[in-house]
Amino acid sequence: MAATGRTREERALRREMLFARYDEMGANALEDNELLEILLAHTTASDDTEAVAERLMDSFGSLPTLLGASPQAMVNGVGVDESTAILIAEVAPLAARMKLPPSSGVYLKTSQAAGEYAISLFTHDKMESFYVLFLDARKRLVATELLGRGTVDEVPIYPRRIADLSIKYRSESIVLAHNHPSGLLSASSRDYVSTVAVRNALKEVGIRIMDHIIVGDRRYYSFAEKTLLNGSGE
Repeated sequence: MAATGRTREERALRREMLFARYDEMGANALEDNELLEILLAHTTASDDTEAVAERLMDSFGSLPTLLGASPQAMVNGVGVDESTAILIAEVAPLAARMKLPPSSGVYLKTSQAAGEYAISLFTHDKMESFYVLFLDARKRLVATELLGRGTVDEVPIYPRRIADLSIKYRSESIVLAHNHPSGLLSASSRDYVSTVAVRNALKEVGIRIMDHIIVGDRRYYSFAEKTLLNGSGE
């Protein structure tokens, strides 16, 4: 029976059966659309979560494509409410965060190590975001902070906030990291100016910038490898 042909009682019974199967056998016992139904049961205003899941899967073609879509694309393309779209869009970034190694065991002694770590931060990120990686004297990562999230091509940067956090974490150096959702791997004049502004703020507290990493299309661009940090006074 098609999802739209079920009565309210049948829809409720189906959800109970899905929850029971998930509880007993785990996620691998459910199809992609069934897992999506379980997620939707906790957010969408519609009680016909099967029909909503069908529309989403039909529109985006696969679960990975759906999870990589922006909330606005779900709202405009399928008509789900905004809170539902945001919840679905957050699944992939949360899963990516779970795969990150703990800070206590990560050493970023080279631009390659910093670049690979930065790539893991921006998986499925459709907006431009800005992170700061705080390192101790041995180049061990002591903290990773998301300090800004903006539009598809711009995010605000606050040098004084970075300096204050560097003092808080007792950092010897930091790595700046942001993404270009367009995939373009090059530093803009704005990227260079912001790096200089952060460097000047850190100089007052005796902390240096080890690198500024730009991530795009699962690749990285390093200011240090391009010797751009030398030009900004490092």
